Amino acid sequence: MKKMLFLLLALLVLSGTALARNAMPIKPLCEIDLYGVNDFQGHITGSTAEPGALRLAGAADTLTKQNPYGTAFFGGGNNMAGTDENDKRMGDPTIMMLNAMHISATVPGAKDFQYQAYNIANQAATSYFAYLAANIVDADGNTASPYKPYLLFNRAGAEIGVIGLVGQDVAEPAKARGYNVVPAAKVAQQCVNELRNNGAKIVVLLTSLKGEGIGDKKITGEITALLDQVTGVDAVFLAGTGKEVRGTYKNIPVVAAAPFGTQLAQIHFLYNRVDKKVLVGVAKTVDVMALPYEENKQLEKTYTRLMSGTGTRLGNLPPSYVPAQKKDKQSKTSIYQNVNGSVNEAPQPASKGAKLADNLTALTNYPGGQSTLGEYFTDMVRKAYNCDIVLYPGSSFRYSVPAGDINEGTITSVMPYKDSIVTGQLTGSQIRAIIEHGLNPGTGLIRFSGLRVAARINNPEGSRIGSIELENGQKLQNDATYVVAVSSRMVEGADGYNLSYLANAGNKGPAQDFFKFFLRYAKTVDYKGDGRLKF
Repeated sequence: MKKMLFLLLALLVLSGTALARNAMPIKPLCEIDLYGVNDFQGHITGSTAEPGALRLAGAADTLTKQNPYGTAFFGGGNNMAGTDENDKRMGDPTIMMLNAMHISATVPGAKDFQYQAYNIANQAATSYFAYLAANIVDADGNTASPYKPYLLFNRAGAEIGVIGLVGQDVAEPAKARGYNVVPAAKVAQQCVNELRNNGAKIVVLLTSLKGEGIGDKKITGEITALLDQVTGVDAVFLAGTGKEVRGTYKNIPVVAAAPFGTQLAQIHFLYNRVDKKVLVGVAKTVDVMALPYEENKQLEKTYTRLMSGTGTRLGNLPPSYVPAQKKDKQSKTSIYQNVNGSVNEAPQPASKGAKLADNLTALTNYPGGQSTLGEYFTDMVRKAYNCDIVLYPGSSFRYSVPAGDINEGTITSVMPYKDSIVTGQLTGSQIRAIIEHGLNPGTGLIRFSGLRVAARINNPEGSRIGSIELENGQKLQNDATYVVAVSSRMVEGADGYNLSYLANAGNKGPAQDFFKFFLRYAKTVDYKGDGRLKF
């Protein structure tokens, strides 16, 4: 009996070892791409100015292949109605297109209520996606059929909640069809709370509210009043704007595409699957007319049956309306605020691999002197991990980054060590000691974010710091505890650093992976230094 038990135990140990050996580690960082098509207005026919349904559905297929496990599509307001060839078929061609794009949900806009209530119910019945509108209610105050308040789904290991909200311009046309619209602020926070309580780690508002602006902190309009009253939102889609909107309000990315399918709105997230939180979210738009694509053949076959008697392919029909639009000037503005400062030349890294971002100003790195590269990279970490202070050894950065393309090879050249980002807690006195040790030109000056330091770098250790304060001008308190992010090399003792006392340490994954992800989000870099280190 003992031999049998011993044999069974041995088999269990062996099988467990094999499973552990074969298990694939989960990468902590992942990218999530959410796309939206808004104000399509039934423009199903293609032309040199508009993609039409076949090309738009093909473009969605192309984008999905770029990130198959982390991509989702949504319909914004005012998609269902607007052209004769679409409207006389009660919006079916547009619904078929949205089905072919595999959208997860849509929200109505004012123009979508040109259809009667029973037509809208029929549209919902033939759609493979959810109709969301938390603030369209019935007589009892509940969400009116066929709408639902929100949707919860998973992409790339992240639980994503999407709330549908309509703008006030929907109230009158919806009322004419027997629906009641209450202010979005009346229901939004409750929906956010319910989604969070049900496990949502990312919450997105899919709205037909209006807004305008391009750039960080540049968003204005109806959406801002809602975001002033609601917390816990990670991103917002708009509709009914009539033009591209792309920027932030209270650090929340807000986006809308130009009408008629010429653009797709995009929210690009960097998500940490270990901590289950968004590190960065960026609002973008995709130029559909410039995107490589193949027309969706299955949708073409469906349209051929639906459009029988037209005598031509839908993709080649002349559009019923081709607007002459004035395009907004595209701004190569970073998600970071530009600052003034001088720039010098320095050695250049190898350039290879996929392009990550456009760099408008050289990021210099002098091991024994200033480093706008170190400043920008440590700022990235502080922004993503919401730390008070970031500390990085100067030896972790080898070269400068010239103006031009930043490629994957740029990062591997600039950062020769395969270290990880580690978060934790340090006291003010411990941070002061680390800075004091790191102000050594011989090993490479320490790089940091969240501090301003005046230094005497030629003095012996113990007398190098002239003054040190937080970025906001407050003094670094010796007894206070600060949330920090550091390089794992510092924890391991590189360059004589001693961080064995780092409290609540957590490894957040490879630094190179993080910087590649973040630069892909930023898209454009334009940083000139802020004088945080003076000597």
